[in-house]
Amino acid sequence: MFPSRRGRRGRIALLPLLLILLVLISLGVAIGGWQWLKTSLPMTEGDIKALGLSQPATIARDRHGVPFIQAQTEADAYFALGYAHAQDRLWQMDLQRRIASGRLSEIAGKAGLSNDRFFRVLGLESKVESSFVALDEPVRQILLSYAAGVNAWIAGLDFNHQPPLEFLLAGIHPKPWRPSDSLLWPRVMALQLAGNWREELLNLNLIQQLGLERTNDLTPMSAPSPQPVASLSATRLLAGLPPLSTPQLASNVWVLAGSRTTSGKPLLANDPHLNFQSPILWYLASLEAPGLSVKGGTVPGSPFVFLGQNKHVAWGLTSSHTDTMDLFVETPDSEDVKNRYRTPDGSAPYSLRRETISIKGEADMPFEVRETRHGPVISDVLSEREAPSDAIFSLAGTFLNPADKTPEALRKMSLAQSSGDFLQALTLFQAPAQYVAYAATDGNIGLVQTGLVPLRAGNASPDMPRPGADGSADWKGFIPANALPAMHNPAEGALSNANNRLAPEDYPHHLASNWPDSLRAGRIAELLAAKTQHGPDDMGAYQMDSLSAAFLLLKPHLLAISPLGDDGKRALGMLADWDGSMARDLPEPLIFAAWAEEIQRALFADELRTADKKEPDRLFNAWSHALKPQLIEKTLSRDDVWCDDIGTKDQMEDCPKIVTRALEEALRRLSHDFGPDMAKWKWGTAHRAKFPHGILERLPSPESWIAPSIETDGDGSSLNRGTYAFGNFRHVHGAGLRAVYDLQDPANSRFIIATGQSGNPLSLHYDDLLKMWREGSYLKLDGLSKAGELVLWPVPVGK
Repeated sequence: MFPSRRGRRGRIALLPLLLILLVLISLGVAIGGWQWLKTSLPMTEGDIKALGLSQPATIARDRHGVPFIQAQTEADAYFALGYAHAQDRLWQMDLQRRIASGRLSEIAGKAGLSNDRFFRVLGLESKVESSFVALDEPVRQILLSYAAGVNAWIAGLDFNHQPPLEFLLAGIHPKPWRPSDSLLWPRVMALQLAGNWREELLNLNLIQQLGLERTNDLTPMSAPSPQPVASLSATRLLAGLPPLSTPQLASNVWVLAGSRTTSGKPLLANDPHLNFQSPILWYLASLEAPGLSVKGGTVPGSPFVFLGQNKHVAWGLTSSHTDTMDLFVETPDSEDVKNRYRTPDGSAPYSLRRETISIKGEADMPFEVRETRHGPVISDVLSEREAPSDAIFSLAGTFLNPADKTPEALRKMSLAQSSGDFLQALTLFQAPAQYVAYAATDGNIGLVQTGLVPLRAGNASPDMPRPGADGSADWKGFIPANALPAMHNPAEGALSNANNRLAPEDYPHHLASNWPDSLRAGRIAELLAAKTQHGPDDMGAYQMDSLSAAFLLLKPHLLAISPLGDDGKRALGMLADWDGSMARDLPEPLIFAAWAEEIQRALFADELRTADKKEPDRLFNAWSHALKPQLIEKTLSRDDVWCDDIGTKDQMEDCPKIVTRALEEALRRLSHDFGPDMAKWKWGTAHRAKFPHGILERLPSPESWIAPSIETDGDGSSLNRGTYAFGNFRHVHGAGLRAVYDLQDPANSRFIIATGQSGNPLSLHYDDLLKMWREGSYLKLDGLSKAGELVLWPVPVGK
């Protein structure tokens, strides 16, 4: 029996209504879901009862989400900071904790194993637990109060607000914050800011490939001459280390005495450089309590102001590139290779601990970690199948010190009432080893090296793994804090550093063998010498200076060639008329950057090409992670043997030929990627700063929402640091925070961070500072423009 025509027409007529209904339901679900997700955004106005607070505290925020905290005790101020950090950056805090404690695989599956095995071998979690106990009572109380503030926010999840989106996607709930958790990420930063131990492994690889003499051309080493050992182990270990163990070393700082400023009081400018991420590492905050008045750059997860200013002193940091780590080659006991090793006192057992890594979607992975008298056996990072048998490497590093006093230093720096107080606080600053620039209202300025720096026994090279069995190369203590390099109140009224060497040539102790190039340092000195007196606006302008010191250094060699083709002649003419400004709207920076890369590749890649059929350029890529303009200039100036291409057996190339060939290859590459018309090329098209988000980037969503990016100026040699990875012009490393401190009027000090205060992509403050950061604008943390005020009220004990 067939339905009537009228019935069919009725059902057909209902279809549009059903479709409309489905659309409305879907829209309602979407709106409801969106509103539900938005409950992960922080409450910034009103009143909240918070367990762990002793007296009421307020968190006022400006229109960019920067918190201005007022409390009646120091501990309560840090409670409120913990609450604000958790409101804005809880996922960042949890992720950093997971990375440092070796628990990333719990949410990332097998992708986290390399990280987790590495950090479980280091054993940071147990070391910071010991550190917490060893700290003085005021600092322990700050850590306890900060953790209580974080946990007050976590306690409100589900019924007051939802956790950030990342927790929902990972299917986890944030665990309570422990006081010792706040000590974890500073240890990771100390690891990243001291990269010599990886260089030791790389040096072994280079010597195996090139020999000692030619390796010294590429990476100067301290006398005495090193002896290659255990190169197979070094090759496998270097390849097996996780990306987070890679050094991130750079920063600018300069400070002027009152005699060199328009106000008559000191000025200080600082911009630390790290790899970009979203959100950026830094978080701006201002804290006020009786005896405490400090503002500047904090790191979510830690209560301390790392870079900042109080009413009396301002300070900034740069990486000192000091060698504070060593690999030791341990000798297994021939009678019990697996369980014992040789020491000056004979055979000794390894200290053993069992670790179990939980892996999402997989069975747990138990493994054993060994430690020697020098430190953890870092070669245990590799699985038993991968680990070579020719040597065992243990790692000694000041960042592993279980009695680290750096948190005490940071607290006392924030409380310092004079330059004398501040310098006394610096004696407790142990890891990472940093240059600290300071300026005080009492008129004093200075630049001081801080940190535990080992005194090394014997004649073993500090640039290679050291013999561990006989004690001849052991650490025998540390350089006293008052014997570290320092400069105070120079006659010229100016001090600056861009990670270059501070110690005089006759300094009696080993600090490092291979400092970064001096190009940025030279540019700072040039700008400061250009006028007698400077103001805060000048300091900000210098931070945005995008002149390529690398181009000016290499320019004579580039313009000396005679290219044959029309494109080469045109490119050379453009560079001849260019002033070296790495402006994002110009084609010349792109031509120079591509040409310089091809020169570096042509000079060194052939000699560093290995017999590895799968990765013949592995060694070159490990060494050539960034442009090395001073090495290129030295090589070209000597018309060095490096200019010969060993791949062409029937001819001997000279340097001009290599430079000419490199230009041709660079232009071919650029034409392929950006079209044939050079006039339409723009540096910013290739040189975009991208701020990746580790988990949300993998979702099918607009990339610009999750991982904001923006065209930028600069290169690795400009003060406005625009470092890009070799072979890719994407801007990956630079100033995540810029600050200019005015000691005449602290309210006139200015700050900016690269993305925004919030780590929540749903927040207006996720990336609202990005364009300001790119353009060189700043915020003043004066607390005058409040956009909301949250009052935290204590909950009586037992309620």
